Amino acid sequence: MTCLRPALAGWTFAISRGAEGDKFKLDEALDAEALLLGRVTYEGFAAAWPSMEGEFADKFNSMPKYFVSSTLQEPAWKDSAAVALGRKGGLKGGRARPAKMTPEERSEQAKHAARARWAARRS
Repeated sequence: MTCLRPALAGWTFAISRGAEGDKFKLDEALDAEALLLGRVTYEGFAAAWPSMEGEFADKFNSMPKYFVSSTLQEPAWKDSAAVALGRKGGLKGGRARPAKMTPEERSEQAKHAARARWAARRS
């Protein structure tokens, strides 16, 4: 991976996936349309990824990012939005709107949020 040092996740700890595993993770990230994270993971990613460089980092920093939180409502990482949980533990809609997006990007983001809600209900 272009943004990571050999045998290091670059921002966490030493790992060894081998060339095939590294390719899988890069392909997985490049194919993703959005990130759905818990608040603690989001805060760790938000502290690390904006300063990273390379294809993997470019993808993470440019895609929509959703995190589940009832406390963090002012995300600092570009294109991030808090998603609240409903009473039954499912994701609530209507709150995931990162700032500085065009109407077309917001429409695309709404599609991503709907897919994330659908996936969360299925698991």
